[in-house]
Amino acid sequence: MLQVTEQFSLHKHNTFGFQSIAEFFCSVSTEDELSEALAWAKKQKIVTTILGDGSNVVLTGDLAGLVINIAILGVELVSQNKDDLVVRVGAGENWHQLVLKTLKMGWNGLENLSLIPGCVGAAPIQNIGAYGVELSERFDSLEAMHKATGVIRKMDISDCQFGYRESVFKKAGQDDYIITAVNLRLSTKPNICIEYPALKQSLMRLHTQLQMKHGMSFHDTLTPKMISDLVCSIRRSKLPDLKHTPNVGSFFKNPVISCNAEIALKEKNSDLVSYDLYNGSMKIAAGYLIEKAGWKGLQRNGVGVHDQQALVLVSHGGCGKELLSLATDIQDSVMEKFGIALEIEPRIYK
Repeated sequence: MLQVTEQFSLHKHNTFGFQSIAEFFCSVSTEDELSEALAWAKKQKIVTTILGDGSNVVLTGDLAGLVINIAILGVELVSQNKDDLVVRVGAGENWHQLVLKTLKMGWNGLENLSLIPGCVGAAPIQNIGAYGVELSERFDSLEAMHKATGVIRKMDISDCQFGYRESVFKKAGQDDYIITAVNLRLSTKPNICIEYPALKQSLMRLHTQLQMKHGMSFHDTLTPKMISDLVCSIRRSKLPDLKHTPNVGSFFKNPVISCNAEIALKEKNSDLVSYDLYNGSMKIAAGYLIEKAGWKGLQRNGVGVHDQQALVLVSHGGCGKELLSLATDIQDSVMEKFGIALEIEPRIYK
């Protein structure tokens, strides 16, 4: 039975830990409960806000209406054809725990996406990606409830309109659908992806260590679990621990510019960090731009820029409004210095 709470604190429901009060709040663990919550809000004539783990949102104030926390769980094998398989995952499952579980089951493909915070339902919205792999490459389909009608729709990859940290759920269909389950296409056969520079560098160090200690190459022993462990090690060395330093991971998208623009930029900044997207465009490291603009490690009014990775904004007991003010100043500074517009990655609730 649906339980609705009034004046509910969202302090523990956003990874920045910002103080925010939901006028009404409920947590749903089934599609039926979700339908009931939407019907309740419609009867009360109030707006609804969908919230997962709160790892990609910035709350700058209290939220009117009904906040619905998606807690739909479950991981099941839907189909298998030789080495390939499809796994259905409830939207409320923790993403990193899912990665660990699939690796334990011998279902490979998510190892490069280890230690990304958040729940499974948020993964398609962002088209999460890390270390050379994006969700869209492991995606089969998803199930989403249409908010206006309560009808469940199955959406394939073309329906989702994936792009770099983009999907239909951030554009035209931003508030039209609520994701309830995601179907992932994995494999029992390892398909190791190690082309990302930071990952390749770590592997080369491991290669040297193995040769010195055991006279063997990592190519002889490399497994998806080893990739996952390396990714976790890299992320922990560069990114702050959520338990001690509230954040949402990367706060800005890495901007994409033309090859000609990248060449011109590199003429003035020889150490520019950029990546070839193989489509006539170049991805520029936003963290580099922010650091070169002088923001790395800066703190003010209870918020700041992480001292190890400038792409990450952190809270030191501040509030959402102060963080947004800092982000705006960083955007202005990078635009003035480089002529590049930084786009905020998390969703802002004002």
